[in-house]
Amino acid sequence: MQLTGTPEEQLSQVVAATEKVAVFPLSSSQWASARRQLNDSLVSYGIKVKWDPNGEGLDIYQISMGGQSACFLWETVPGTSNEGSLKPHSCS
Repeated sequence: MQLTGTPEEQLSQVVAATEKVAVFPLSSSQWASARRQLNDSLVSYGIKVKWDPNGEGLDIYQISMGGQSACFLWETVPGTSNEGSLKPHSCS
């Protein structure tokens, strides 16, 4: 993954890429593979995407970059199983 722009723009790019991971069912090998590929592509930027950072079984993605973290909750569109978006969420 190639990131460009300000840190805020880069975060938006990472959120968009994370949404492409979140559409897969958590139990699928596609989800695990896509998440691993996403993290592998971000390692050179010092960015990491972690799922369920608090170990609560919630569909929360924590994006850590530049010593700071932001969390996002995956919310599916009602009536669908794989359409949705990441919404800002508390990490605690």
